[in-house]
Amino acid sequence: MDQILILGFARTGKAVAKLCSRVGVKVYIYEEDNVDIENKETNIKITGLEYKDISFDKIIVSPGFKLDHHIIKYFQSNNIPVISELEFSAYFSKHEIIAVTGTNGKGTTCTLIAKVLENAGFKSIVLGNIGIPFAELVLDIPLDYKVILETSCAQLSLIDKFHPKISVVTNLKPEHLNFYNSFEEYITFKKNISKNQTIEDTIVLNLDDQVSYALFQESNAKKMYFSTTKTIFDGSYIDKENYLVTVKDGNELKICKKKDVQAGLVDNSLAALIVGNIYSINSTILSKTIKDFKGLEHAIELCGRIEKINFYNDSKSTNEHSTIHALNCLEDIILITGGKDDKNCDYFYLSNKIKDKVKFVFIIGETKSKLQDNFYNIKYENFKICNSLADAVQQASDLATNTDNILFSPAANSKDMFVDHKVRGNLFKKLVAEYLEQKGYESM
Repeated sequence: MDQILILGFARTGKAVAKLCSRVGVKVYIYEEDNVDIENKETNIKITGLEYKDISFDKIIVSPGFKLDHHIIKYFQSNNIPVISELEFSAYFSKHEIIAVTGTNGKGTTCTLIAKVLENAGFKSIVLGNIGIPFAELVLDIPLDYKVILETSCAQLSLIDKFHPKISVVTNLKPEHLNFYNSFEEYITFKKNISKNQTIEDTIVLNLDDQVSYALFQESNAKKMYFSTTKTIFDGSYIDKENYLVTVKDGNELKICKKKDVQAGLVDNSLAALIVGNIYSINSTILSKTIKDFKGLEHAIELCGRIEKINFYNDSKSTNEHSTIHALNCLEDIILITGGKDDKNCDYFYLSNKIKDKVKFVFIIGETKSKLQDNFYNIKYENFKICNSLADAVQQASDLATNTDNILFSPAANSKDMFVDHKVRGNLFKKLVAEYLEQKGYESM
């Protein structure tokens, strides 16, 4: 019987352990946090240096472990395969895989691709970094299902044979620099999504994102591009009449007007249109799907309206580039931003975008000091520090007039004040609903 060591026993580690038990693999667990190990008769917890005394066939790394961890270094130096859950799960899959990665927009793009396929009669399932690990369901997914995987940098950093039929790269921006040694290391791992693709496969790239465009030019896969600024002859773009257009083998399909697409979803829609076109889905289905799609919860989510004043919940924004994207999607913005200061980010680009685009900003959380210093340096005075999200929502709401858009986009992790971005976003929506009720309006 093969023996594997799982590093980490949160949701990913538990999913791998269950998969191993179903395929007859003996499991050992290394977990540095004080957590209970389920099924102790089959999942054996080891501590200290015990791992050096056991012969393992593979080491499977959960996303929370840094690649310079001493255990990973030990097994790599001894030529024991060290892989991710994504790689291990793929061993047991014969499904057609559509893998999506990028810094921002991965989950939204995965979900929209699934909607496109579903509306055209294809069966699909969305797994991976978006919520349910691939390992949790890989043995139970019927073979006629297309598996859509949101793939993180951590998952892609330790792959060997993982081979998607279609890979999609939304964009690549500096992110997780507290976890990786450099931006160069981060994008090198992202590049692995196309490592095993051949000329029979396709990679979908954002032509407006120069980093990802340059990074994948050596990929063996067929390249299809999307752009909001350039005409594309094999992919998708926005034409002079502001239509979303998708093109394959010279055949052009006009899908819908840009104004019919939910705020913030144009890039995601263009990427999904390419996938739809690869599967020869007709323009009527594509158009209806794109128009009907409202995005993911907590991602530029319209959650309230008083006459012409809109409230948007973008709590899913955990980096400055995501918030910059949200700012580019709206006008007349009153911004609420701020969160945990844990990403070695100076917020220089965001601060200048705020100066150019935002009428007033209310700041919460640990990042308030950096943002405040930046605003002083660039001579931007339309900001205020708030002690709580409730205080910020109240003041932003009282300030708003005419057609203002109140946008909550933190540009940071939530862990300074909240358990996660969902709790943070749900509180914002609750506060908005309470404000609407005070003013005699119904919540959305």
